[in-house]
Amino acid sequence: MKRILFLICLLLVLSACGVEKTLILNKNMDTENISSEVLNAANEHVFTNEGFYYLGSGISVPEVTSDGSLTDKTINLYPLYLDDEFVSYIKENADGEINFMDDAEEVEFKDNSFVIDCEGNVYFIDESGDTVIAGDKTKRLDKKIIEKLVKDSKSDATLGLRKRLVKWDEVVTDFKTGIRYSSNRLVVVFEEGDRDKMVSDFAEFCNGKFKSSIKSIGQYTFEVEPSSYLKLNELAEKAMQLDYVKAAHLDEQKDQNSSSSSSVKDVEK
Repeated sequence: MKRILFLICLLLVLSACGVEKTLILNKNMDTENISSEVLNAANEHVFTNEGFYYLGSGISVPEVTSDGSLTDKTINLYPLYLDDEFVSYIKENADGEINFMDDAEEVEFKDNSFVIDCEGNVYFIDESGDTVIAGDKTKRLDKKIIEKLVKDSKSDATLGLRKRLVKWDEVVTDFKTGIRYSSNRLVVVFEEGDRDKMVSDFAEFCNGKFKSSIKSIGQYTFEVEPSSYLKLNELAEKAMQLDYVKAAHLDEQKDQNSSSSSSVKDVEK
């Protein structure tokens, strides 16, 4: 009986030794974990540009040596967007240095795909091979390294799941339509009735505050969360579904004078 128990235990130990450990190379980093240094650098990088810039949630990226060995260093990689358009990757190195990769290519994670940093180049790797998404695009990894990483590793990460507003302007020209508008104002015309209650109800609806009015025509302007042309239009369309709202539209601007403001806010897109 003891011999049988010993053999069973031995088999369990041998089985455990034979199990290969899968290494998680990339891990998600939410927008709330972005360092103030990265946020400030992103703001400064696009400060002179007009529009809405968002920093997407990032991933941790391991450093791999030229022979395929993992070091104890990792970098953080964050995507930067103009509205919904990809602009750049921001690379936060282990030593705190921050680099912008404006010539980078946006990648989409699929099964068995991940990102590594090797000798300063950022590689996207999947079963079809490797692609330099930022750095020297003539570089390629040894096929044995790729095979080893694909076999023993995986990624549970996705870039840009959430977005954080890092720079905005009070007056913006929508780059798709050419329309110039106030990014944080919505104009509504109310139906006849208790206007004070309508103002209060609408401020709660749009999560904003009353700014000004032309009472003779029942027109009221509200200050809302700064948003892109598309998002403000969506808010106006939702406002039109309220039974006490007669009309709702953006506050379009005719002049070319704009005042800029920058801030860092969490915004669901």
